[in-house]
Amino acid sequence: MRTEEVPVVFDVPDADGYLRFVVDAAGPLAMALCHLSDAERDEIKEDLEESLTPFAAEDGYHLPGRVLCAVGS
Repeated sequence: MRTEEVPVVFDVPDADGYLRFVVDAAGPLAMALCHLSDAERDEIKEDLEESLTPFAAEDGYHLPGRVLCAVGS
């Protein structure tokens, strides 16, 4: 068995969409976010919007990434 890196693009409409994706995909992060105050979540969202700026597109954000796939023979 071997692993291969596969390039992907995650399309999200906005910072809230990104946070929903992260909460759905990353359980421990979701647990951490749910324990934050509204003010803390708002601060994270502001920082996130700034971080997403380089990936802005007309319909939201296109975030480059890589996934590891296990390949068996």
